[in-house]
This record gives sequence, structure tokens and C-alpha cells, in this order.
Amino acid sequence: MDFTSLFYQEPYRKEFEAELLACRPYKEKQKNDKGELWEVELSRSCFYPEGGGQPGDRGKLRIWQEKDNCWSEAYPVLDTYYRENRQWHLIAGPELAPGSKIKGQIDFERRFTFMQQHTGEHLISGFARQFFGVTNVGFNINETEMTLDFDKFLNEEDLQRLENAVNEAVFQNLPVEVLYPSADELEELDYRSKKALEGQVRLIRIPGVDLCACCGTHLIRTGEVGLVKIVHSLAYKGGVRLTAYCGRRALADYRHLAEEARTLSQAYSVEARKLVPDLLRPLEQVAELNKELSCRQQQLLSLLAELRQPEGLLWLDSGLDKSGQKNLAKWSTTHAISKIFIFVPQGEEIYRYVFAAQDFDLAPYQAVMAERFEVRGGGRNGFFQGQVKASEGDLLALFAEFAEDIYVYKTLNQPDEE
Repeated sequence: MDFTSLFYQEPYRKEFEAELLACRPYKEKQKNDKGELWEVELSRSCFYPEGGGQPGDRGKLRIWQEKDNCWSEAYPVLDTYYRENRQWHLIAGPELAPGSKIKGQIDFERRFTFMQQHTGEHLISGFARQFFGVTNVGFNINETEMTLDFDKFLNEEDLQRLENAVNEAVFQNLPVEVLYPSADELEELDYRSKKALEGQVRLIRIPGVDLCACCGTHLIRTGEVGLVKIVHSLAYKGGVRLTAYCGRRALADYRHLAEEARTLSQAYSVEARKLVPDLLRPLEQVAELNKELSCRQQQLLSLLAELRQPEGLLWLDSGLDKSGQKNLAKWSTTHAISKIFIFVPQGEEIYRYVFAAQDFDLAPYQAVMAERFEVRGGGRNGFFQGQVKASEGDLLALFAEFAEDIYVYKTLNQPDEE
């Protein structure tokens, strides 16, 4: 890695001039909506090439036109990367002549956003190592988010402590230092690195927080990170994967959440900061109603079983969710009836079904239905579930063919006699 490159020496530089060394077709002259694609090599560059979890820079290139004594139109730089130990800039437009004088301009707003994320990553990983002894085993920045993988799980209390420490380091506006230690000096340092390194090592140091081998671009002080928010955590490969927003992304996320809260506040005529209890109250009421409904359904099943004493029950119900359907099926075969077949409409001629039985193999019922209709689902022995495409009349006709005495009950209509 050439640490004398402009993007290392002057990470805040937005424009530069250079000589065009080479231009070659990108994968046999592929095209996009901006023209043919070419790989361009320059004598020097501010464009950071993809690496270490950080995307390559984008921006524009212009060619000096001697005849007109002016710069050409801007050609988009779509990506920057290393190939064959050379740095290439992927551009869209015409083929460019080697030896040309060029002016490059990076998309600095995008670069600065990545610098905020990358510096924030050092803060998160540094404190995570200090507090919990975890190792960063994966890191990625993309166009919308940043993810960090640690080799141990961190709970919500751990994450809150981590987030508080990270933001305190931001508020302290600590320097972000770049070090190039000698081999002897490196031996004495305790630094983070995902792999063994050869040659000159570049270290990023945030005093009291982190010391890490890194080839990315960073801010010069932690205050420029602005804010760090851990927005999601997920158990991942024996550890945890965190999603975090830093700086502009954290602000954009807060604005988005505030706008959602404002919209709900207006819709429900409730102060935004009082939304949670007001919105949870109807859910609690629904839970109580579902509990009461389940109790009444069980009472009804017991009554039907006692009055009709059928071999099985075909239950058509438009008001059951998945869990309610399963619970009713399992309860009924334990307390009321030997076999039950529950169908819940999901759309025109589409039903979600559950079959349940006590000490009885329902596979023949599943097999006959699958032969007759389009079925997605399965199970074994006394429990089957899935989705079937059929009309109500088709289902009633099918179950009428079975030899057993199966009673049909529709919750939205009067019970039908067989």
C-alpha cells in the first residue's frame, strides 16, 4: 500500500490535477446510461480505492483540451479500486488518451459521510474491546448503513454503556492520529488488526480509545463525527452484528423517526412524546378481546361436541389469526373433539388451514386435498397446516365425500346441516 497517496496525505482535499497514464475498456466495453465504461489510471489521485470495508470514491474527471484552452465536460467516476497492484478509476464516457492532463474532483459529501462512519467504527470497536474484551471480526460501510461484527454477544445494557462512552469521546473532540511506526516500535504496541501485516503498517490512534491498523480515510478529530447511534443488534455467528449510524446518517435517521412520530401524533391527536402508551392501549384491549374470543370459541366447541357428537368438525372462520387458529385446533382435540379441520379465508378462493387430531393420522386427508387442489404446506400424524387454493363449495364437497361424520360450522353464518 502506498501511504504517500493524496487521499492519505490530504484526506480533506477535494480536487487535484494529474496525468492520465492508461485507459482500457472495462469488461469489454460495457455500457451504462452514461456511456461506455473505461478503467483509467492516473499519476496521482485523491480518489480513495475500495478497501478495508470502505467503498471506493466517486466523483468527476475532466480533460484539458489544448485546442480550446479549457477543461472538457465532466466524465463521471463511478468507482475506484485496486487491480493488479494498480489503482483504477471506473469512468463513463469516451476513451481518453494517455498523456492527457486531467482534473479530478471527488464527491466530498459522500467521502465525508464515509469518514464519519469509519471514525465512528474505531470509537465503537475500541471501547467494545476495552469494556467487554470483544474482537471486531467484520466491518462494512455501504451507501445506507454501517455494520460491525463482534465475536461475543452484547446485551442491551452493554450496548447502552458502549454508546454512551462513544458519544462522550465525540463530545471531547479527541484527535485522530495517523502513525507509521518502525518494525521495532510496532513490536511494543498493543493494536487491533484482523490479520498479520507485512511492510509498513499504518495505525490510527484515538488517545484513550483505540489503536488499530487501518488503511481507510478518517476525520482529524472525533467531534466531526457529530453523533453515534447504534440502531440495531442481531445475534450473528456466535457473536453480535451491530448496525450504527454516525454523523449525517444519525441526523437523517432522527429526522425520519421524528417525522413518523409527528404523522402519528396528528393522526391520533396525541402529543408525540405520549404516543407509546396511547398506541399500546388498543393492542392491550385487542389482546383481552382475543382472550375472551378464544374462551367463547372453546365453550362453543365443547357444546357442539356434546350436542352433535360428530367424528370430526369442519370449522370455517374469517376472524382467526395464525396463532389463534393453531391454539383452537390443539385445544379442541385435547378437550372437545377427536378431529378438527379449520379453514380461514385469505383472499378469493384461498384458505389458510390447520388439521389437528388426537391419536389419529391425518395424512390421508392432506393427501386427498393435495390431489384435488393447489396446496402448499404439510405436517405429520395428527397435525397439518398450510394454504389451499379452493372455493368454499369445493371444500365442503370434498369433506362430504369422507366416510366419517364431519359436522360443518361457519362462524359468520348459521350452522349448516349435513
